[in-house]
Amino acid sequence: MAATVLGVCPDASVVHLTHGITPYSIIEGARQMECVTTIPKGVHVCVVDPGVGSDRLSMVLDVPGVGYLVGPDNGVLIPAAKKAGGIRDARSIENKSLIRHPTSTTFHGRDVFSSVAGHLARGVPFEEVGSRLDAATLVPAPYADAVFERDHIRAKIIHINRYGNCILNISEDVIYDESLKAHYYRLITNEGKPSDIHAVACFSSVPVGDALLYPDSYGRVALALNQGSASQKFHLKLGDEIELTILR
Repeated sequence: MAATVLGVCPDASVVHLTHGITPYSIIEGARQMECVTTIPKGVHVCVVDPGVGSDRLSMVLDVPGVGYLVGPDNGVLIPAAKKAGGIRDARSIENKSLIRHPTSTTFHGRDVFSSVAGHLARGVPFEEVGSRLDAATLVPAPYADAVFERDHIRAKIIHINRYGNCILNISEDVIYDESLKAHYYRLITNEGKPSDIHAVACFSSVPVGDALLYPDSYGRVALALNQGSASQKFHLKLGDEIELTILR
């Protein structure tokens, strides 16, 4: 894919955000695409595409906050677009002159998405990608932002990193105020056993081995264990839901 970009636009600077997405996980891919909001504007390609070769659309989103998002219409790009301020325009990839030929039916990441990204990087106008799409008709995001109902919130795990920290679909500002002060919470997992947990600013705010909620480095809230694995302790996996209730 990088070679395809450079073949089209030799002056491009290619940055690899991650190659560690759980296979076929649109949820995790969408979470990782949110991270492009912390790097310079550019042309960002995502290939978490279980429907490759089917009738699902290939598309480019014009998102002023980050530049262009290129990938499949399966919801994987939508959280990043929302986090970056919204979609200004959306285009279906139709211009065959921007696509690598012959085109594989199983590697659109190389032949479609990366090729189009290279052309956009070298200055091809966005409007030449293809016909306009109605943003309201795109496949929705695989998760919404969790919100409180009174003192209760139900959240989904959208990523588990190699430390076993469970990233949640809770925006940081939902739990923390500007001083990073927050409440204690009662945590209930799928197993139904309650645990009391504190939302803190960093891992060392709790003893080694204790659980905590913390603000991750990309604007989300995560459930973790100080120097341990929250996913193992609470028997959690990607896509699981947890419940948090404020303890007053």
